[in-house]
Amino acid sequence: MQGTGPATLRARVRGLRARIKGSRYCLPFSLIVFTILDLLVFHSGAFSGLFRSRSTRGSNDDESYLINTPGCVIQNFDVLSPQFAKLRKEYPMSFKCGDKRDLTESAGLKLFMFKERATEYKVKPSDLECNYRRVIPRTDKEGFINVRSTLGDPVPITDTETHIDEDGILATCFEASDNNTPIYYNVHYFVQPQKAQVKVENFKKLHGDRSAQPDKLSVLVLGIDSLSRFNMIRHMTETYRYAMQELDALDFRGYNKQGANTRPNTIAFLLGMTRDKFDATEFDEKDRGGFRSEFPVIWKDFANEGYVTAFGDDVAGSQFFNPHDVEYFQRGAFTVSQRHIAHFIPNLGFSYAPCQGNKMSASVIYDYALDVARSVKDAPYFGFYWTCAITHDMLMMTRVIDQPVKTLLQTLNEEGILNHTVLFLVSDHGARYGKLRNTYLGNLEVNLPAFMAIFPPWFKTLYPRPWKNLVTNTRRLVSNFDFHQTLHDLASRDYILNKIRPVEANHGQSLFREVPETRTCADVSIPLHLCACESYDDVSVDDPLVEAAAKFTVDYLNEGLTNFPDCVQLQFDKVLSARMSSGNNVTRPNAAKQLVTVYLLVLQTKPASATLESLVRSAAGELSVVGEVQRTNRYGNQSHCIDDDIYRQYCFCRDQLPQQ
Repeated sequence: MQGTGPATLRARVRGLRARIKGSRYCLPFSLIVFTILDLLVFHSGAFSGLFRSRSTRGSNDDESYLINTPGCVIQNFDVLSPQFAKLRKEYPMSFKCGDKRDLTESAGLKLFMFKERATEYKVKPSDLECNYRRVIPRTDKEGFINVRSTLGDPVPITDTETHIDEDGILATCFEASDNNTPIYYNVHYFVQPQKAQVKVENFKKLHGDRSAQPDKLSVLVLGIDSLSRFNMIRHMTETYRYAMQELDALDFRGYNKQGANTRPNTIAFLLGMTRDKFDATEFDEKDRGGFRSEFPVIWKDFANEGYVTAFGDDVAGSQFFNPHDVEYFQRGAFTVSQRHIAHFIPNLGFSYAPCQGNKMSASVIYDYALDVARSVKDAPYFGFYWTCAITHDMLMMTRVIDQPVKTLLQTLNEEGILNHTVLFLVSDHGARYGKLRNTYLGNLEVNLPAFMAIFPPWFKTLYPRPWKNLVTNTRRLVSNFDFHQTLHDLASRDYILNKIRPVEANHGQSLFREVPETRTCADVSIPLHLCACESYDDVSVDDPLVEAAAKFTVDYLNEGLTNFPDCVQLQFDKVLSARMSSGNNVTRPNAAKQLVTVYLLVLQTKPASATLESLVRSAAGELSVVGEVQRTNRYGNQSHCIDDDIYRQYCFCRDQLPQQ
């Protein structure tokens, strides 16, 4: 990325500070106001707030706080608070992806055809003809599976029940008199046991029967995009209640995201790397996409321990999630599904197709996850599944997947699969756009994604110390890096041997070990502008210092946009909301020597009414932007003229300006 390295940013901020000293932001009178205001805030509120928070930190069970430790205090909210209630819209509790029954269905390794349903398609059963074509995933020059696939030759479906030896197929039906016009498509997925046969046999040779090794735990990760902990409790009420009450789930209340969107957060918990380190080593765009084979992706830890590995996601066009070398990989069939049967629900505003034929996209992934779990029961496996299509865009739509997720958990439990499996239900961040996002509650939600862990019921008895630490850590500040180290411990069983794995500084620790009460966001590389431990108080949007900080933000962005000549310069419009923090150990490390105020702003710029969230630090009359300025409303095609991962949030392409 051009012009955004640390040295460049520091130089940019220094230059802006120098300009500000002689500008409208920092006139002598403003400097006096800054100093007086800082002194008043510090002496009237900072000490009292600091002592007040210290006095409550001994009671970590106080429900006024999600976590309440010497290193971090995070306020709790009613999930149906007035801030949320007034923004609530009526969305359906569920929706139907189709009104006709499928002509083909699958179960296990069987494909079933239902000719009698042909009348629902205005075809006589006797005139119905169907075939299937196997899905052939493409490979790159190095032999790795990529996101594309082709189809094999048609095979007629002549029986009501057909055994399938493929991983995925496209079923097609015609009317016999017009077999050039398909009346029906469907994509089916099959988990072929022979793919795991070698690992199953090796496991039996080493350990005997699966039941004799219950602590060689399978691991199932269910990722749900854009799901905050608050919104899970609010809109996945059945899932949350079942997990907590029936499965004794661990709810990590202080799970704080590492980066703004999916990419940096999943990089952290899948690879244990920061976004900067990953970007510095990333391959060229012309390469095969996904994670390079030499990257330390966490499922390789499991594969090296003899685990069967599986992967699935419901946005198959993504180049980022592409593990290449797992045994069970549904993406090839899902790309065919997206070409032939994916569709949208009118008037609901999805960015990704929520339906694959008559099924919700998420349900396709959950069914596949269940099939893998059922098939691989004689050896441990690691399954990573990610759903995005339904939850990515709308806060309320989360409730649509509540029953499917609960049903999956119930089935896994009733079939005994959870007796040898650890299940993690995790997200990357909360809702990044919308009206709630521009409130203080929305700011907190986006930084606190859902993170729950479900262990077999015998685990707490067999391993009381790791279990005790897990429970303690549900009320501590935890990060994506901690999740990564925990997964490593499960793969290596280091939690049993009490081994401590050496890791980079500020890269977390396994949650099988107690997280220090003194931990701060800085201790685990959580940027200040994403830290939920920060506490802010309302301040008037008309405060001249607030407006100065907002205009400084716009100038800061404009300097970066000069590297992209196809983007217009932004203009300050107005401040929508403002909050202020003072006296925090992180924002003011040398409190006795330097007074610091941090402003959390939501501002609007022109053109196109871009809504931006900015964290601006004021110290000794000088301003600096902390972290990344975040766009909180959608920008669609406004930035089509650049592909920069950060500045596309702010860019308004010149060719979109009104014609003179």
